[in-house]
Amino acid sequence: MKKHGNLIYDWSGVGKENQTLSGNIKANSLRAAKVDLMSKGILIKRIRRRRAAIFTLAPAIKAEDILFISRQIAVMIAVGIPLSNILKSIAKGSEKKTVNQLLTDIRSKIDAGTNLSDALKLHPNHFDKLYVGLVSVGEESGTLDAVMDQVATYLEKTEHIKGKMRSALIYPALVMVVAIAIITLLLIVVIPEFENLFAGFGSQLPALTQKVIFSSYLIRAYWEIILIFLTTTGCFTILFYHRSEAFQKHMDRLALHFPITGKLHRKSVISRITSTLSVMSGAGIPLISALDTISRATGNRVYTDGLTKIKQEISSGKSLSSSMENSHLFPPMVLQMVSTGEESGELEIMLEKVTEFYEQEIDVAVESIGRLIEPILIIFLGIVVGTIVIAMYLPVFQSGAMFR
Repeated sequence: MKKHGNLIYDWSGVGKENQTLSGNIKANSLRAAKVDLMSKGILIKRIRRRRAAIFTLAPAIKAEDILFISRQIAVMIAVGIPLSNILKSIAKGSEKKTVNQLLTDIRSKIDAGTNLSDALKLHPNHFDKLYVGLVSVGEESGTLDAVMDQVATYLEKTEHIKGKMRSALIYPALVMVVAIAIITLLLIVVIPEFENLFAGFGSQLPALTQKVIFSSYLIRAYWEIILIFLTTTGCFTILFYHRSEAFQKHMDRLALHFPITGKLHRKSVISRITSTLSVMSGAGIPLISALDTISRATGNRVYTDGLTKIKQEISSGKSLSSSMENSHLFPPMVLQMVSTGEESGELEIMLEKVTEFYEQEIDVAVESIGRLIEPILIIFLGIVVGTIVIAMYLPVFQSGAMFR
């Protein structure tokens, strides 16, 4: 079954208590957007598909912005400041116009009588189901300040892990870009000069030299075709990845077993799962509902499918630890900690300890990958450049030997 990208629809209407509401919603079609809004008790007055902006100077709202907003709300609620005033204060202090607009829109809903969770639900691009679910629990239990603090802490940990993953991959990516640029420069600029020099040689060029010269000729003669082919292949791969669940699962499985970075990716996914489950367990959200939400936020299709099966087994009466063991996706240490948490009634604490352990493991893994990849890339670059240099000087050595 193919997946189609969600569209964004701007809408305005009337809520259950006759308050005027407006916002945006993601849906696969106009009909799906209307059904979703009506299911929330909203009488639609206007709904229109948002046109994608070709160019905009407005800065995008990033995860760091949502983290800052969450932390500010948690702190201000704890000292008794009304929510509407909090949002007004944060919006006024923001330098980003997009953040100001987002908070102003949420504040207008709250002033009209809407709950914070319902107001956030109207902005799924910035507040996912996990975020909205936790806020809803906080509102119902009267512990919104504590829940918002938990949410902010969770976002901090998530961003920390993402940052570590980025730092682990950005250096080798930059080195590879530089290496490709150097090799391309040699083939396009340097090799033709040697080719002109070799034209006056009477003897046949060595096989290695011929191959390097031929590679240079291909790049210079067909660079447009090569560029179009690479661009088309890249775009097609990305499009196919987003549209094919089978291809997503295959690539995500490959990411878990990829040399060097595979273990880091697996630790990152497990850390995200245990951290999210710990927060939702602490907020009192039922395990089935928590797993349903977490399965959409793993970042890996293999673990998404695994959590779906775990949820099904728990629904049939099995424990969380045994269901996780049957999935074959979690190491013995995690299973033992979860089992201990279930037996002692301290699942939240045990999951938090697992998360802390994996955060430390990720830090160590990132440093190890940096130390391991750097010499590998240097050796790779040295071999490629060295091969090109040797190929260019072989005819010189050969002709020198002939005149002795």
